[in-house]
Amino acid sequence: MSTPGMLMVLMEPAAGQEAAFHDWFDLELVPDHARVAGFQGASRWVCVDGWPRYMSCYDVDPFDVLEEDAYRSITGQNFSPWSQWMLSRVFGRQRLVLRELTTGRTRTPDSAHGLVMLRFRGHRGSTVRAALDRLRLPAICQARAFETSVRSNAETAIIIDAPAAALIPSWSAADLVEALGPDAASLTGVWRYVRYVRSQSVWQWEDHVSETAPMQTAMPPNQDEPGDDLPI
Repeated sequence: MSTPGMLMVLMEPAAGQEAAFHDWFDLELVPDHARVAGFQGASRWVCVDGWPRYMSCYDVDPFDVLEEDAYRSITGQNFSPWSQWMLSRVFGRQRLVLRELTTGRTRTPDSAHGLVMLRFRGHRGSTVRAALDRLRLPAICQARAFETSVRSNAETAIIIDAPAAALIPSWSAADLVEALGPDAASLTGVWRYVRYVRSQSVWQWEDHVSETAPMQTAMPPNQDEPGDDLPI
């Protein structure tokens, strides 16, 4: 039986670049990823509590598709000129390659319009999975536990989705300490999201490249997760 996973990318566009950023994601990145065998679905999210502001997640099955040539052909050194140009204009970029630890769950449903992510330092999947019931989630919520791959910094994540953000509880610090037990000391944050809804803008990077402002093809420094050579 294959192990599912998720590719999650977080970043923030530079001031004045939001229209370009959204068109880049919606017109190039998401369609390119959707064509790769094993990518089961893609969704985009706006952070309402936390930073960076934008997050995208791609459900994959099997997890190993993220190490295969079909995926590598659209990322890293094979990025398009538009992607290279846009990546030089974003901040806070993080890439999480996540292997699912829970079983019997589904990919992020199209009906989900709220999402919460809890992130922990280190690989602590067995104890974090045990904490899911203690978070007292309504039955309408789906909760999954993940660990990062060996190519990324060691982290564990709980990802909760629901039809609306208001259906996912907001916990006090005391609630989290009680639910998470010893793992509370490794919690790095709680991020809350609502689903991104696309506007009708169409922006083309070619229209904004001139001889006086040449396209930047180099990746921005110190943006990637250490030890990770596949930025998206």
